[in-house]
This record gives sequence, C-alpha cells and structure tokens, in this order.
Amino acid sequence: MMVYRPRKAVALALALGAILIAAALALAGCSAADVNEDLAPDFSGVTLAGTQESLSDFRGKPVAVVFMASWCGPCREEAPEIDQFYKDNQDRAMLLAVDVSDTEEDIRAFMADNGLSFPLMLDGDSAANAYGVTAIPTTVIIDAEGRIAQRLIGGTTAAKLSLVIDGLTR
Repeated sequence: MMVYRPRKAVALALALGAILIAAALALAGCSAADVNEDLAPDFSGVTLAGTQESLSDFRGKPVAVVFMASWCGPCREEAPEIDQFYKDNQDRAMLLAVDVSDTEEDIRAFMADNGLSFPLMLDGDSAANAYGVTAIPTTVIIDAEGRIAQRLIGGTTAAKLSLVIDGLTR
C-alpha cells in the first residue's frame, strides 16, 4: 500500500516547476543578462600593446568583451572570427578581448602565431569574476549606454557578433 506524503509531493512539484521554467528559458535563448538594465561593471587593465584601457572609455559604442585564453580549444577556434569582426566593425563597435589565466608570454605567442590584431587585455581574472564568467570563451555584448545586452557562452562567429551589434545600432 502506498502512503501519500503531501510535503514530498509539494517539494517534488516545486522542483519540477523550476526545472520546466529553466528549460523553457534555455530553449527560448533567454538569460538574466538579456534583460539586465544595470550598467556593466567597469574594469581596466593594460593591453598587450601596453596601453591602459577601461571599459568605460568605450561608452557611446557597443562593445563585445571576449573572455578567452590561449590554452582553450574553443577560444583558439573562434580567435580568427573575433579578429575578423574586429577588423570589419571598428567604425560601429569596439571589441576588447580579456585574457584569463595565461602568462603574458603564452598569450603574446598565441596572438603572434595566429596573426591576430584585436586588442587584448592582460590579467583579466578580476574582470571575469565581475562578470560571473564560469566558462570560456564567453562574450558579453554591452550596448552604447554601458548596459549588458547579451551574453554568448561558447565559441562565436564574426557573423553572429555582427547580427547582435546590428540589433543594438538600429
């Protein structure tokens, strides 16, 4: 004979409801970052070119902030796409790559070996923490007013980045 336990039934129903909501949001391509009206956390650091940069320096244009590392396979695959986006869109958007967990020597070699020209900030662990980055590559798109517009986790393409920027510049 089965005994009915209302507390367990309620807990199970709540858990299933939460799972269904999370699945629906994932299928719809939504995330908390998609509806965030807060300003993106500002950060600053030194680029490979030796210049001091701050995210807030780019206010007025959308910015794609790419968190990456030379040892990350998907980052290595997307790097030429990121470089193409940077070259093709400098007039309407900014791109700033942020290196996570590399030595300066390793990331310099990676950039040189692959002929990459996009700006890359060193020592990006604190910026990655501020943005809650738990996987790389992660690209955070920030609108011209400095708000997080979209978060792309995993490798991306120049075409996808252009589409996102198109949606922000219309």
